[in-house]
Amino acid sequence: MNEGLDFVCAESSGVPILLCPAELANHWEGINEPTGGREINAVFHLNGPDGAHVDYDRACDAAAEYISSIQIGTGQALVFGDEIPAMYWIKSETFNGGYALTWLFLPDAEHPDYRKLIKALPDGFFSDSGYTVTCSDKGFLLFPSTQSPIDGDYFESVEIKVPAGTYATGLGFYETSETNIRIIRIQQQNK
Repeated sequence: MNEGLDFVCAESSGVPILLCPAELANHWEGINEPTGGREINAVFHLNGPDGAHVDYDRACDAAAEYISSIQIGTGQALVFGDEIPAMYWIKSETFNGGYALTWLFLPDAEHPDYRKLIKALPDGFFSDSGYTVTCSDKGFLLFPSTQSPIDGDYFESVEIKVPAGTYATGLGFYETSETNIRIIRIQQQNK
């Protein structure tokens, strides 16, 4: 039913997920201490009052909203916040981009058919978040904010192949008596 979906897992609930232009990902250091003399200021403090702030701290600060943006290197990435046990990526069949979705709660039974669910969404389901993100022809990486490409094999990410451009985001909630799913539309803006 949901075969072939791209899946990224956060290590625990509450870990923000990043949608990062692939060309900027190497600037993200996750829970590793900053390198190159870089200093980070944040409210959240993973390492306690005597430890160094890390990029994950910045993501936690930004994750107060369901969708927000964060500077990485010379550009911007999106942060998907709140309680995220895991996130799926579903490529759109009708536009450049796709959907990032997570559940707030699901029954113990099998997951719904996400592609079928998305096709059945009514017009006006998504509200514009006001956030955009721009990528090169390298596309995006979707990954937990605790991780970094420097983590090597531990770095869990989903490659999202899309054309270079600016992508707008919309947010919607699919709710039934048994299910509550957050769906974020990532759609290339018209040129």
